[in-house]
Amino acid sequence: MCTTMSFYVLTKWLTSISLLAQFYMMAKIYAEGELLWGVHQLGGVINEFVMRCILPQNFINSKVFLFLYWWYILAILVSLYSAFQFSALLLVPRYQRYSIKALLPTPEFFGEQAGADQHNVLPGDSDPHEYFADYL
Repeated sequence: MCTTMSFYVLTKWLTSISLLAQFYMMAKIYAEGELLWGVHQLGGVINEFVMRCILPQNFINSKVFLFLYWWYILAILVSLYSAFQFSALLLVPRYQRYSIKALLPTPEFFGEQAGADQHNVLPGDSDPHEYFADYL
Protein backbone atom coordinates (compact mmCIF):
# COMPACT_ATOMS: atom_id res chain seq x y z
CA MET A 1 0.00 0.00 0.00
CA CYS A 2 1.07 3.55 -0.64
CA THR A 3 2.11 5.39 2.52
CA THR A 4 0.91 8.77 1.27
CA MET A 5 -2.51 7.40 0.41
CA SER A 6 -2.71 5.69 3.82
CA PHE A 7 -2.06 8.99 5.58
CA TYR A 8 -4.63 10.69 3.37
CA VAL A 9 -7.29 8.10 4.23
CA LEU A 10 -6.36 8.34 7.92
CA THR A 11 -6.84 12.11 7.70
CA LYS A 12 -10.27 11.59 6.13
CA TRP A 13 -11.32 9.31 8.99
CA LEU A 14 -9.92 11.71 11.62
CA THR A 15 -11.90 14.54 10.03
CA SER A 16 -15.08 12.46 10.26
CA ILE A 17 -14.40 11.62 13.90
CA SER A 18 -13.69 15.28 14.66
CA LEU A 19 -16.98 16.38 13.09
CA LEU A 20 -18.90 13.74 15.04
CA ALA A 21 -17.26 14.90 18.29
CA GLN A 22 -18.05 18.55 17.54
CA PHE A 23 -21.67 17.67 16.77
CA TYR A 24 -21.95 15.74 20.02
CA MET A 25 -20.40 18.59 22.03
CA MET A 26 -22.76 21.12 20.44
CA ALA A 27 -25.75 18.94 21.30
CA LYS A 28 -24.45 18.32 24.81
CA ILE A 29 -23.84 22.02 25.55
CA TYR A 30 -26.77 23.64 23.77
CA ALA A 31 -29.49 20.98 23.80
CA GLU A 32 -28.55 19.13 27.00
CA GLY A 33 -27.47 16.02 25.10
CA GLU A 34 -30.50 15.78 22.82
CA LEU A 35 -29.01 14.69 19.48
CA LEU A 36 -32.34 15.10 17.65
CA TRP A 37 -32.77 18.69 18.81
CA GLY A 38 -32.73 20.13 15.27
CA VAL A 39 -35.33 17.64 14.07
CA HIS A 40 -37.62 18.62 16.95
CA GLN A 41 -37.09 22.31 16.16
CA LEU A 42 -38.16 21.80 12.54
CA GLY A 43 -41.15 19.77 13.75
CA GLY A 44 -42.46 22.70 15.75
CA VAL A 45 -41.50 21.60 19.25
CA ILE A 46 -40.92 24.69 21.35
CA ASN A 47 -37.55 25.04 23.00
CA GLU A 48 -38.07 24.33 26.67
CA PHE A 49 -34.42 24.47 27.67
CA VAL A 50 -33.38 27.06 30.21
CA MET A 51 -30.65 29.31 28.89
CA ARG A 52 -28.78 32.20 30.51
CA CYS A 53 -29.66 34.61 27.74
CA ILE A 54 -31.88 37.57 27.12
CA LEU A 55 -35.07 36.38 25.41
CA PRO A 56 -34.63 38.16 22.03
CA GLN A 57 -31.03 37.04 21.86
CA ASN A 58 -32.11 33.49 22.79
CA PHE A 59 -34.32 33.42 19.66
CA ILE A 60 -31.39 34.47 17.46
CA ASN A 61 -29.07 31.94 19.12
CA SER A 62 -31.65 29.24 18.56
CA LYS A 63 -31.76 29.94 14.81
CA VAL A 64 -27.97 30.11 14.54
CA PHE A 65 -27.56 26.78 16.31
CA LEU A 66 -30.34 25.26 14.21
CA PHE A 67 -28.37 26.23 11.08
CA LEU A 68 -25.14 24.84 12.60
CA TYR A 69 -26.96 21.61 13.53
CA TRP A 70 -27.95 20.93 9.93
CA TRP A 71 -24.59 22.16 8.61
CA TYR A 72 -22.78 19.65 10.83
CA ILE A 73 -25.07 16.85 9.65
CA LEU A 74 -24.31 17.71 6.00
CA ALA A 75 -20.57 17.95 6.71
CA ILE A 76 -20.61 14.61 8.57
CA LEU A 77 -22.41 12.84 5.71
CA VAL A 78 -20.06 14.24 3.06
CA SER A 79 -17.01 13.45 5.18
CA LEU A 80 -18.10 9.86 5.88
CA TYR A 81 -18.89 9.28 2.18
CA SER A 82 -15.46 10.59 1.23
CA ALA A 83 -13.74 8.47 3.90
CA PHE A 84 -15.51 5.29 2.73
CA GLN A 85 -14.78 6.07 -0.93
CA PHE A 86 -11.06 6.65 -0.39
CA SER A 87 -10.82 3.63 1.91
CA ALA A 88 -12.28 1.49 -0.86
CA LEU A 89 -9.89 3.10 -3.34
CA LEU A 90 -6.97 2.21 -1.08
CA LEU A 91 -8.03 -1.34 -0.17
CA VAL A 92 -9.92 -2.71 -3.21
CA PRO A 93 -7.74 -3.20 -6.33
CA ARG A 94 -10.69 -3.57 -8.70
CA TYR A 95 -12.09 -0.23 -7.53
CA GLN A 96 -8.67 1.34 -8.13
CA ARG A 97 -8.63 0.11 -11.74
CA TYR A 98 -12.24 1.22 -12.26
CA SER A 99 -11.46 4.72 -10.94
CA ILE A 100 -8.36 5.07 -13.10
CA LYS A 101 -10.18 3.88 -16.23
CA ALA A 102 -13.05 6.28 -15.53
CA LEU A 103 -10.61 9.20 -15.59
CA LEU A 104 -8.83 8.16 -18.79
CA PRO A 105 -10.02 9.32 -22.19
CA THR A 106 -11.68 6.81 -24.52
CA PRO A 107 -9.58 4.58 -26.82
CA GLU A 108 -10.91 6.56 -29.79
CA PHE A 109 -9.25 9.65 -28.33
CA PHE A 110 -5.87 7.95 -28.46
CA GLY A 111 -6.40 6.97 -32.10
CA GLU A 112 -7.51 10.48 -33.10
CA GLN A 113 -4.60 12.16 -31.35
CA ALA A 114 -1.96 9.75 -32.66
CA GLY A 115 -3.38 9.66 -36.17
CA ALA A 116 -3.53 6.64 -38.47
CA ASP A 117 0.04 7.02 -39.74
CA GLN A 118 1.64 7.11 -36.28
CA HIS A 119 3.33 4.05 -34.83
CA ASN A 120 1.99 2.40 -31.71
CA VAL A 121 4.30 3.22 -28.81
CA LEU A 122 2.68 0.65 -26.55
CA PRO A 123 4.24 -2.81 -26.34
CA GLY A 124 2.43 -5.33 -28.55
CA ASP A 125 -1.22 -4.68 -29.25
CA SER A 126 -2.00 -3.36 -25.79
CA ASP A 127 -5.21 -1.54 -25.08
CA PRO A 128 -4.27 1.98 -23.89
CA HIS A 129 -6.77 1.77 -21.02
CA GLU A 130 -5.27 -1.47 -19.75
CA TYR A 131 -1.72 -0.21 -20.20
CA PHE A 132 -2.29 3.03 -18.28
CA ALA A 133 -4.40 1.32 -15.60
CA ASP A 134 -1.56 -1.13 -14.98
CA TYR A 135 1.07 1.58 -14.63
CA LEU A 136 -0.91 4.26 -12.83
